[in-house]
Amino acid sequence: MSPHVWAVFVASFLASSVEFVEAFTIVLVIGVTVNWKSSLAGAGIAVGAGPTAMLRPRAPGSAPRIARGWGGWSPPQVSR
Repeated sequence: MSPHVWAVFVASFLASSVEFVEAFTIVLVIGVTVNWKSSLAGAGIAVGAGPTAMLRPRAPGSAPRIARGWGGWSPPQVSR
């Protein structure tokens, strides 16, 4: 593998590590200040929502709708 691929891999890993520490800190603070039951329930919902959103079946044409921002606004067409 080239050095550029390794650089991207290391940068992605470090960024993911920072995000993990940030999320863990939020769960820890909520657990200490509010209660552990709601803190861990929220963390479990968040962990379960990622794979569910990635693996659920999608309606045909949903990818272009997501790319356009759910179909509300689309950029004006340029005619040449």
